This record gives sequence, structure tokens and C-alpha cells, in this order.
Amino acid sequence: MDYREGTANITDYSPDWCYTEGGVKVLVTGPWYSSSSPYTILFDGVSVPTTLVQSGVLRCYSPSHETGLVTLQVACEEDWFSVEDSTLKLSLLERLEIMETKLTFSLEQFCSWLNYK
Repeated sequence: MDYREGTANITDYSPDWCYTEGGVKVLVTGPWYSSSSPYTILFDGVSVPTTLVQSGVLRCYSPSHETGLVTLQVACEEDWFSVEDSTLKLSLLERLEIMETKLTFSLEQFCSWLNYK
């Protein structure tokens, strides 16, 4: 594999959370295309079996881990890839916005219900 320094990163991953018990299927997208080089996904440095599902998509199952954020990395031979900080921050902001929308909607429904009674 030949990647120039700083040009290849994890472009997306799903889901963006999982249970601490592990066992959740995780898909990771990026510049993965070699069927002859083994890929490994690491969660906080813990390597898990990884499959190249199709060009650009890797699949694995999350290991058990402590509550909180984990570092997600992909290794292929001598190359290491990770999520850019800006991508991670955007993902966290999107989740917060979704939660805020759901909470606001639920509060409005509850207030409406109280006024109805």
C-alpha cells in the first residue's frame, strides 16, 4: 500500500456509539481497496478482526470497552489511519443537535398535553 503522509484518513464510521459490552457491527469508510493487504481496526489500541466488505468499506465488531469515547484507528501493514479531529467534532455536534431537537420536541408535547388537561 502506498499512502502519502496526511492524505488518507477515516472518512466516516457507523454507528457512532455502541454498548460497552461490545459486539456491535461497525462499518468504517476510507481509502481501503487492497484485498491482498490485511486491514485491522483498533478501538483504543485493541485490534479486532476486520473484513474488507467492498472497496472503501471495512467491517468489524466492537470489543468491550469502558464508558466514554474511544480512539478509532485502521492499520494496514506500516500505515495507520485515524479519524480527523474535525470529523469527530462535527459528529459530536450533530449528535448534540439531534438530542436537543428531540428534547425540545418532547418538552413542547408535554407542555401541550398539560394545557390540554
